[in-house]
Amino acid sequence: MYLILMIAVLQPCYSIGSQENDSIPIDVIDTWEIEYASDIQGISFVDFPFALAIRSNGNRRIYLADEQCGYMDQIVLPENIEGSGLAYNCSNMNFYINTSSGEIIFSDDSGTWNSLLQTEPGTGMLFPDWHDPSDLFEIIPFSPHRLCITDLQSHDQEYFDLPGTNPDDELTALIAGTTSVSSEGIPHYALIATTRYSSKFLFYIWDNLDGYIIYAVEESPITVQESYGLTYTYKCDEIYWSYKGADDKYYISLLGIDFFYFADR
Repeated sequence: MYLILMIAVLQPCYSIGSQENDSIPIDVIDTWEIEYASDIQGISFVDFPFALAIRSNGNRRIYLADEQCGYMDQIVLPENIEGSGLAYNCSNMNFYINTSSGEIIFSDDSGTWNSLLQTEPGTGMLFPDWHDPSDLFEIIPFSPHRLCITDLQSHDQEYFDLPGTNPDDELTALIAGTTSVSSEGIPHYALIATTRYSSKFLFYIWDNLDGYIIYAVEESPITVQESYGLTYTYKCDEIYWSYKGADDKYYISLLGIDFFYFADR
């Protein structure tokens, strides 16, 4: 059974604050140990019923949780699941990466699973435009690090370099939001990515000449072994972050990050 919470969700369109300050504070609002999942390989916001979706390869489940990460329900995944990444679109279809088969697997929770071949391994999935489920974002976790945008209708893919990272770093998480639209109608995005082992938060903005450029790099606000997923909340300046703690347990923290500004267009 789902727990239905009546919450208004704002369209995630963004604008960037002043670039005079390249330091972005990351505040830890709350933290929960996820005892019902043996591991966490991706998280995603679910629109209706409102939930936080948590991917666990070890349990072969997508768990649905409430705002305080309390267990609500679960979805059984197919066998032989590897890799990370999880994204829900506005139709509540879920997408995740399976590196063992080189595919993006997706379902509408009906029990039927479909697949889309990947050209390169990805992670950190999301749909940046909540009302347009056609463009799926991923990051290429290994050097050269890039943003991959897949058109789920044509299956065309477009790549953008993500500079400023150590070649040995593995990127594991991504959230993005529209900052502007070009005269040709092409949206530009602001991005937050994280590194798996060095646990850095990388903030990118779009530059018309150079593409994506680093706006700021921040250390993790918590000492962790591995950093995994990021996803929105329904609030303007809060995100969920999943990680493996220094004690080998898995946690999700609610973070306050004053980087994106939600607005209704």
